[in-house]
Amino acid sequence: MQIVNPNGPNPFPPPPIKPGAPPTKPLGSSPGLLTSTGGLYGVNGALLTPVFNSITGKSNILIMDANNFDCEEDGEYDFPQEIPPREQPQEGRDVTCHLVILKYRELGYARFAVNLTTYKRLTDSFVTVQYLVNIPPIPLKTRMRKQSFPDKEIHTLYIPIQVVGERPQASITRSGKSGPMSITSLTICGNADQTPQM
Repeated sequence: MQIVNPNGPNPFPPPPIKPGAPPTKPLGSSPGLLTSTGGLYGVNGALLTPVFNSITGKSNILIMDANNFDCEEDGEYDFPQEIPPREQPQEGRDVTCHLVILKYRELGYARFAVNLTTYKRLTDSFVTVQYLVNIPPIPLKTRMRKQSFPDKEIHTLYIPIQVVGERPQASITRSGKSGPMSITSLTICGNADQTPQM
């Protein structure tokens, strides 16, 4: 450990700036978009987003609290229409889904729905199966470890959903102010027919 006199010369000066290069500056408390963690994260800052209303022709600035994961409005997030393995196209094949693996960061009490929609060729219709999720999924007093809630760690939830059809698509729907939510990944598990039904 070395103590540096703030009034003396800096023993670790920054590298010289090349002519024509923009000066570098630390990010400081600027919020950043962290898609791998399933949401926005900011430290002592606000996210300002310019928006344009094409009907009224007016521009506005939205201020978002990047530390608040509890949306005030109803919301929906749709995942791609596919199921692993992605090397084999699923178009025209019936898929039997039996499990959804959901990973989330525990931020507090939350309630939302995981939906799985498939296409039925015989009736030319879509069928949706819904599973309601409560965080925490089990009562706090029956938890295995003595820990605080929320622990802000990533947890895994195995959701048993039985559905058969083509082009399975997962979605998450939630009501406004239903609790902070941060989904880090969602995986559909199932089997596809070996030959297309076309």
